[in-house]
Amino acid sequence: SGRVEYAVMNFGSFLGLGGSYHPLPWDALDFDTQRGGYLVNVDKSKLREAPSYTEDSVPLFDRQFGESVYQYYGLMY
Repeated sequence: SGRVEYAVMNFGSFLGLGGSYHPLPWDALDFDTQRGGYLVNVDKSKLREAPSYTEDSVPLFDRQFGESVYQYYGLMY
């Protein structure tokens, strides 16, 4: 469709090394013009349990994966 489905946030790394990647539905992001960036209103504990992957186990970014990400955050795909 050409629409951005989600953003990917690195979580739990040190200086960009290690950690895991957490896709967040685009609709879960809010742009803050004063800060010049996106804000995510998600508790860290929810992020820890969220759909994620590592550099060694990249998922197939298909419709089923996208639906699971949106469903986890309670949003419609």
